[in-house]
Amino acid sequence: AEPVEKFVMTNALPSAVRLADDADPKLIVSVDGGKTWGLLADLKVASDDGVSRNAQAADVTHLRLTIATVKPGESGRLEYHAIIR
Repeated sequence: AEPVEKFVMTNALPSAVRLADDADPKLIVSVDGGKTWGLLADLKVASDDGVSRNAQAADVTHLRLTIATVKPGESGRLEYHAIIR
């Protein structure tokens, strides 16, 4: 009966799905299985030689979407651009 404030949805990307390169740059993502979160442009991953590099859309393992307020009975749709591998 009460609105929900700051509703957070965390979604693991299946291995067959890759975040699209043109996805919203303001999405909060994880590239380490959900341990740490941030904007893709701010995240790093270790390459095979141990040197860190800037994370890319193909490195995203999880998305986190936040809705400011969800009112009782309200419905909607959350979307993100992805590619089926």
